[in-house]
Amino acid sequence: LQEGILRLGNNAFEGCASLREIRLPQSIRVIEKEAFRQCASLSAIALPDQLREIGDNAFHSCVKLETITVPDAVTTIGEGAFYGCAALKEVRLPPRLSSISVGTFQKCGELKSITIPEGVQLIGGAAFSGCGALSGIILPQSLKRIEEEAFYACAGLKSVELPPALAYIGEYAFYGCLNLATTIPAGVTYIGEGAFDFTPMEKKESERFVIVGDGVLTQYNGSDQVVTVPDGVKRVGGFHRNESVQMVLLPNSVVEIGEGAFRACTALMSVHMPLGLQTIEERAFDGCVSLVGLTLPDTVTRIGGWAFLGCEQLQTLVVPPGVTEIGEGAFYNCPKLTLQVYAGSAAEAYALSMRIPFNILQ
Repeated sequence: LQEGILRLGNNAFEGCASLREIRLPQSIRVIEKEAFRQCASLSAIALPDQLREIGDNAFHSCVKLETITVPDAVTTIGEGAFYGCAALKEVRLPPRLSSISVGTFQKCGELKSITIPEGVQLIGGAAFSGCGALSGIILPQSLKRIEEEAFYACAGLKSVELPPALAYIGEYAFYGCLNLATTIPAGVTYIGEGAFDFTPMEKKESERFVIVGDGVLTQYNGSDQVVTVPDGVKRVGGFHRNESVQMVLLPNSVVEIGEGAFRACTALMSVHMPLGLQTIEERAFDGCVSLVGLTLPDTVTRIGGWAFLGCEQLQTLVVPPGVTEIGEGAFYNCPKLTLQVYAGSAAEAYALSMRIPFNILQ
């Protein structure tokens, strides 16, 4: 291709099954979506130094592509860009990425190792799903979210150091990583259903509770009306959409009720709050339409956004004076609620600003 071309258009070479080699001009800035999709004979390609963007599915199913160096100028790699590149063994990623998109390297079965550059904050859903040979990955300190199925069935993955900034691990993120060893950082506020199922980290108690890492309850599988969470659990999650549970007894080891922990537990009427509880994360009780009242212990300092959204029967909530942060919409659509607060507290100020009825406690 001649110099001066700035963009390689959508589907430009899609389905050119006999294409083995192509020389791209240095002038190209964008490779648009599906440009080389299903170029089944393409084994190598040199990307121009000033390339800025690789579109969705650009190299989808290039089954003979073995190595790729993404130039430093690239800031965006689209969804599924290298999906199904079954022979891909080596990838060098550029330093300016802020995320790894959905399905970027999904089903790259020969990919053995990869370094995610600093600055990346999110690894998208199924980004490395089905990369069975992947045995090592270096994650950046900037990483905050690992989305659903990001490393699903990466059976060869042995050791991953999760960074301290990580806050979110999505559903089935490491499902089926049969050899995985890692430690969950203290800052993680959400671990989705099945995130560590079929890994050495999974611990089951009475086959009802899935507990991973250092006391993180990620899934409750029972149908009891009254549930006693095992002692030693520090972070609670995994009750979302359970329609049976009416009462939950939390042990004093619990310091955090995680994001969406009891979301849409429509039969839940009461929760015994532990004495050492510190944080109630976002949407923890969202949609608990049968919840009537709660007393938070004095140790609580934070109530996350939308924490009690749509708790239509919630009538009273005692908020201790140590609560310094209440997130947006924490009590939105709680028509029967009267907060019990202390004079001069952040909870009183919040109630006044949001026009929520309240009583002053002595």
